[in-house]
Amino acid sequence: MQGSNKPYLETRLAAACLFLACKVEEASVRTNDLLNAVHLTADSSTVTKATEGSEPDAPGFSPLVGQPYYNLKQTLILDEQYLLRTINFDIVVEHPHKFLLNFAKTMDARHGLVQLSVSLLNDSIVYSNLCLSYPPAEIAAACLQLSGDILRSSVNVPSLELKSGWSALSVDVQRLEVIAMTLLDMTLALAV
Repeated sequence: MQGSNKPYLETRLAAACLFLACKVEEASVRTNDLLNAVHLTADSSTVTKATEGSEPDAPGFSPLVGQPYYNLKQTLILDEQYLLRTINFDIVVEHPHKFLLNFAKTMDARHGLVQLSVSLLNDSIVYSNLCLSYPPAEIAAACLQLSGDILRSSVNVPSLELKSGWSALSVDVQRLEVIAMTLLDMTLALAV
């Protein structure tokens, strides 16, 4: 990817993600408003003027109208279709947080363990691609497992050696080990 095109392509991807997210969450937004908001934020000189207190209607901001608007609208629709194909039209996302909290409740985990697990889980969503590679229940279990190992907690976190503990919760122990090691590597990389 060319360095000069990268910001433009990132802006297009961001617009397509916002457009699709509004549809998925049934939060109606006018295409005109979305494209103008993206146009406003993508133009750094306009953003600087807007954050300094001037209105977006100020001379520095020109809303999209006419042919430029229709061209960008068509591009947005094509980008949305490309995005949908890329994610295989899988727009219903199951978050690992609910699994983590259910597992923690089942294990009667302490607040500190749950808090560290949630932090690891949030970091894994932001700083890794685990959520694209593994089921949410396995990611949640790995966060609890690693948190228990880090805290050396005496809470009822099943040991990796006791395969029946995690198996009872329908978690593949071998994959759990891989995810936990990936989480640990990610955490150590972030600490540097």
